[in-house]
Amino acid sequence: MLLRRTFNATAVNRLLKEYYEDITDDTALPKAQFNVTEQVLDVRNYFLALTHHRKLVGCWVFYACGNRVYDSHICLEPSIRGKVAHEWQRKVWKYMFEVANAKLLVATVPTTRPDVKRYALRSGMKVTGRVGGWWKNGVDVGLHIMKLSANRWKKEK
Repeated sequence: MLLRRTFNATAVNRLLKEYYEDITDDTALPKAQFNVTEQVLDVRNYFLALTHHRKLVGCWVFYACGNRVYDSHICLEPSIRGKVAHEWQRKVWKYMFEVANAKLLVATVPTTRPDVKRYALRSGMKVTGRVGGWWKNGVDVGLHIMKLSANRWKKEK
């Protein structure tokens, strides 16, 4: 498998649309209109692609929020979830903190996704709060706010 930054919006859009129901809330554009090409091509953002036999099997998305702070998202095929994903997650953090020179990574995890929260915790992120505003099937399920700073990552790596 190979991890690298990508600007291949076609491959990223294909993967994200495959898992559209898992990664979007009620406020998202309809699946047919869902498109992140502009964000992929924006050099301030980082889309880290994990490929296996030239096929995109995972993507870590980091949207620039200003002053080296990034909003973090992840989309992985089931075949690489679990232990394999955790092995690659260490490389993703290394890339973001050493190559992209990130200061802080922030993720929002729906309270209805304990598996994703557990993954983030095992990867070094900490829960720092909770907010509402993530609507799924007409219900505000809320979000855990999770963070990982460069300083903490350096101490724990």
